[in-house]
Amino acid sequence: KEKSKNPWLDSYIDLVMKEAEDKYSISSEQLLQGGYTISVPLDVSIQKAAYTLMKQDGYFPGTDNKAEGSAVFIDNRTGGVVAALGGREYAPKGYNRATAPRQPGSTFKPLAVYGPALEEKLFKPYSMLEDKQLSYGGYSPKNYDGQYEGKVSMVDALTYSKNAPAVWTLNEIGIETVKPYLSRLGMNVPDEGLALGLGGLEKGVSPLELAGAYRTFANSGQYTEPFFIKKITDENGDVMFRHEEKSEKVFSKQTAWNMTRMLEEVVKSGTGKAGDFSGEIAGKTGSTTYTGKEGGTKDAWFAGYTPEVTGAVWMGYDKTDESHYLKGGSAYPTRLFKDILKRSNHKSERFKTPEGVKDLDRPIRLEDLESVKADYSFTPMGLITVSLKWHEQEDKRVEYRIYERKNGKETLIDTVKGKGSFSIPYANIFSNASYKIVPYNPQTKTEGKGTDYVEPKVFPSGH
Repeated sequence: KEKSKNPWLDSYIDLVMKEAEDKYSISSEQLLQGGYTISVPLDVSIQKAAYTLMKQDGYFPGTDNKAEGSAVFIDNRTGGVVAALGGREYAPKGYNRATAPRQPGSTFKPLAVYGPALEEKLFKPYSMLEDKQLSYGGYSPKNYDGQYEGKVSMVDALTYSKNAPAVWTLNEIGIETVKPYLSRLGMNVPDEGLALGLGGLEKGVSPLELAGAYRTFANSGQYTEPFFIKKITDENGDVMFRHEEKSEKVFSKQTAWNMTRMLEEVVKSGTGKAGDFSGEIAGKTGSTTYTGKEGGTKDAWFAGYTPEVTGAVWMGYDKTDESHYLKGGSAYPTRLFKDILKRSNHKSERFKTPEGVKDLDRPIRLEDLESVKADYSFTPMGLITVSLKWHEQEDKRVEYRIYERKNGKETLIDTVKGKGSFSIPYANIFSNASYKIVPYNPQTKTEGKGTDYVEPKVFPSGH
């Protein structure tokens, strides 16, 4: 009954013993009577780093220093759990938060909406989704910042964690299409409403389940149940039980890779930017609001993966109330996730595009075009040319559409790429034509904000 000698291992050992009982019917009493040797996939450095950092109050934006947290990390190659922490002051045989269900918030969007949407071939990463506040039989989800763009690409909807397009997409593909995906990802979710797309679940999912589901993207679309026991041998060294992998294909390699590229974007330029890490991470933030307090948060999450490990970090209170809630959101678990890997000296490779899979380019971000300079110039042959010049954007993939307006009629006359100028020969100086330039994104097939129409100026000869 005394305090354990290795408190940093307590929650992991309890989960090993639970698995021995659940999977192999060896009770804790039998285990403690000795003679067994259990091999586990534990990574000491990640387990110790998680234990040490979770003790630090700075990571937990609670109303007091009693905010709780849990973390789980899984080996992408084997599916073995390399680290699991069930709480900040975990007592042996205590309440293990690594396996306790909580509301997953927006970490659920890739699993319940965008992964299935890509796999069903109903949408692509750069498909445009409706970003409007709509009502679905009385349920009307809002974007957390109250901003709506009308239409937004799937990549951006995910990167900036917009709620309206996620629910719109789920409504388009149908809950009955999505539910089988969730059960193949090891999560049996009874919920039937559209709030499912935003992780608004009746019961919730545990950090272990969430990490297990996210590993599917890192594992080329194959799901295997996370495990703690590689094998159990008896006192004679004979193997009594050995872990057997049962793998199920949930997503194609292409879907899994597209999701990895999209989730990398979340970490590079979206809601997963907090903290720093030298390697590559693909992941998603999530948080649930505590309605009792303005700006209060109930659950804050980060779930994600490097090429080597997948993890989920949760924080919140066991019981949220008026005086116990988080005062910060998902930036905190995001930073903690990265710092655990940094402290454990986790050496991360780069994500490699699998064979036979098409890579996904980073999103093109259009800037507004302020102005265009339009001049007539004369050639020695007496021909008149219109020269248009504008400020070229940094991204060389941006295309520029040239519109001409003549006698009240607009015509798209050409599109150019990678340069900020265009010439129209054989122009008629008396035609009253005016011109405007509009930036165009070939990924999403959408135009940005262009210039106003400008009439070319005539320069005196010899100019």
